[in-house]
Amino acid sequence: MFKTLNTPKMATINEAAEITGLAKFHIWQLALQNKIIHLRAGKKILINMEKLIEYLNEGDAQANTPKYSGISRIEK
Repeated sequence: MFKTLNTPKMATINEAAEITGLAKFHIWQLALQNKIIHLRAGKKILINMEKLIEYLNEGDAQANTPKYSGISRIEK
């Protein structure tokens, strides 16, 4: 009757820092810059651990893409 739900593993910033070995401040900054998937639960920020690990493995995809999508500005 009910499908099995694949719920993401969520962790607080402190737990994510302990698991990954990163500084709490760095994880907090990634969340504030919307570079990793997170949600706020009251005063706490919960980090999607699968997406954090994916981000750490792949890096910042936005930094690797050109700003103008291959179109260059013509200077006068």
